[in-house]
Amino acid sequence: MKKLVTSSLVVSFLLAQTSLFSQMTSVNKQDSLSDNSIVMRDLELTGKISSNSGKSAKAQILSISRKEIQELSISSIDELLQYNAGLDVRRRGPMGIQSDLSVRGGNFEQVLILINGFRMTDTQTGHNSLALPIPLDAIDRIEIVKGSAARRYGQNAIAGVINIVTQAKKPNLADIGITGGDFTFYQLRADAAKSWEDVNLRVSASHTGSTGYRRNTDFTATQSFANFYTKINENNSFAIQGGFLAKKFGAAGFYTNLFPDQYEETQVGHIGIGHEYKKENIIFNSKVGWRWAQDEFTLFRYNPAKPKNFHIGNNLNAELGLVYNNSLGESSIGVEGIFEGIDSNNLGNRNRRSLQLYAAHEFSLLNRNLNILPSLTVAMYDTPISKSFFYPGADFTYKFKTNQNLFFSIGRGNRLPSFTELYYNTAANKGFEGLVPEESFAMDLGYSIAHAGTQIQASVFQRTLKNGVDFVRNDIKSPWIATNSGEIQTRGVEVSWKERWGSFLSTTINYTYLDQKMDVPTGKISKYVMENLRHQLAALASFHINKNLYIGPTFRFYQRVSLPDYSLFDAKLEYRAAQFTIFTQAQNIADKKYTEIGMVPMSGRWWTMGINFKIR
Repeated sequence: MKKLVTSSLVVSFLLAQTSLFSQMTSVNKQDSLSDNSIVMRDLELTGKISSNSGKSAKAQILSISRKEIQELSISSIDELLQYNAGLDVRRRGPMGIQSDLSVRGGNFEQVLILINGFRMTDTQTGHNSLALPIPLDAIDRIEIVKGSAARRYGQNAIAGVINIVTQAKKPNLADIGITGGDFTFYQLRADAAKSWEDVNLRVSASHTGSTGYRRNTDFTATQSFANFYTKINENNSFAIQGGFLAKKFGAAGFYTNLFPDQYEETQVGHIGIGHEYKKENIIFNSKVGWRWAQDEFTLFRYNPAKPKNFHIGNNLNAELGLVYNNSLGESSIGVEGIFEGIDSNNLGNRNRRSLQLYAAHEFSLLNRNLNILPSLTVAMYDTPISKSFFYPGADFTYKFKTNQNLFFSIGRGNRLPSFTELYYNTAANKGFEGLVPEESFAMDLGYSIAHAGTQIQASVFQRTLKNGVDFVRNDIKSPWIATNSGEIQTRGVEVSWKERWGSFLSTTINYTYLDQKMDVPTGKISKYVMENLRHQLAALASFHINKNLYIGPTFRFYQRVSLPDYSLFDAKLEYRAAQFTIFTQAQNIADKKYTEIGMVPMSGRWWTMGINFKIR
């Protein structure tokens, strides 16, 4: 099995040296939404084995537009995701310092993060999944797939997929900006683009810092990202992207309340290369991506002599995909090889390989109103269990009219335990080498309509998770021990309603209800599983007073199974001129005291003000 996986990965790697991530071939398409919205769109989440998602898949992709990113009162990607139905972002600190992302009641290990289709999986732990080497200014849109439909994107996409899409081509200009605010907060930003006929280059960078809102919560963060795209000829395109992140932060209470001087430094690097060949009814794409991460953690920030946890992780993946349009529909096949390795003074020197094969065929019935996309994924691992898994599934979309869709997805998925879950060993937390992959079975049923100024989407879903990984213990004095828990049943409802009230006002309401049941071993206490949301509500409004002045208030309500309820009010006021933009924004205007995870108190009211300049 190891020889098969290794040889396939090497072949994929060599072929992918001339590759392209498919998003880059379509970055010139105009965003179909021009206002603040989080709704269903006819998009294509590409870059995963096959570059074709199919009409049935596209109907289930949600998108956060560039305009929404600009108008919300946010400073980081995790803050942006909080407004989406079904997405639970649990922060240990503000401004993107560290957050856990959950989709529809799953845990932070069960979400796959992509940048232009490239995996951002953290080899060490899902706690670092949102440690992304890309500034907010570099993002054109964010595409989201939740539930069963996420299975098409391979390993670890049990609960959902978040794909961050950049815009390679934009007018020849540069943006620079500066922001300051409470708690000595500052942020410097720069974003520049240049185009030469069929060649496009874009570079973005930011540097953020603060003295913190309480003791030992100071931080600095530097992010940079660049992407290059060129159309070689009529049939061939080539692209390369790269990014870097460096964070240093006081981690007061992040992992335990027993040590107030916890401190962490994280660095992440990424390179992705891709190629696409397109001719008539054939699309062939290949790519290779690498993510490197370094994490250093200590319980004793002010005592360098004390021991530290030090981890260096590498994740290399290579993909080949072929799409063939024919009289019977659209067929796609693909292969992906993944190598994960870590060198750690706590987890040891570990590595593993996996191979995934994918096949799908989409066809239409009933005068092309019904689109059906059956698919099959075969996953082969060499560790922690040498075994092959088969994951079938299907997506259905029925179009009532041009603006109404009924969709249904059903399928299975899988996730490998992280190295932390397998090998971590301290007095408080202990991994277990005998863990086996998680397996899920999920179903989704939904309806969407877009008419005039109204857009509504509603869905019901169910997921059954077997061998779910959790940390459990007997009592509060015992260490947490990783285990494959009993069956976890998750059911829920999501509703999104967007309304446009004339030319000056639009509103968005997102609601999620979750009901989760778990077979917790008798006498055991669960660390992660039963901390999910029960009710989640987000309401957004966009007031365009005139072409220059904008006001964006937002409201969020959270009811969790095991933490007190809380509500948050945020707002942004912005004035835009031809060459500059001035804004002020506030988070937690009511100065509420609340926690999102563990015993970490979040910040109170936080005001910021900034200015951006455009240079042509």
